[in-house]
Amino acid sequence: MGAPLPRFLIDQLRFGDEVDGPMTDVDRGPSRPGSGSMLPALLIAAFAFLSGGVAFYSAPATGEMAVIFPPSTSEQAAYAAIVGAGGKFVSGTKFDNIAVAYAEDPAFAQRVQALGGLLVLAARGLCAPTTDPREYVI
Repeated sequence: MGAPLPRFLIDQLRFGDEVDGPMTDVDRGPSRPGSGSMLPALLIAAFAFLSGGVAFYSAPATGEMAVIFPPSTSEQAAYAAIVGAGGKFVSGTKFDNIAVAYAEDPAFAQRVQALGGLLVLAARGLCAPTTDPREYVI
């Protein structure tokens, strides 16, 4: 057949771990596998998610953008703020306090915020217009 197994291998096969002594907690590892190693992965995932959101919703300097107003702002007041800031009203969105505007001037975002807008974002995703902006621009 082949060479016989050495005596120490036969003893380990016969007695298992008890040859080296009973198994300790160090041998078994953490009580919940992976519990300590999940935090770095979750932090990296959260950072990537937030970075992607910022990149996706960052407003362009000019062109179509969504202007977020306080929830109590009427559509007429939002329209007046957009036009007063030098932009053109394009459309409403799924939310009453977000309007889509078209601006040819890079300073539009600062002016519309001075007139009551809270935030200016790209007109995508949840801030997308409810109508096709190529149909009309007032």
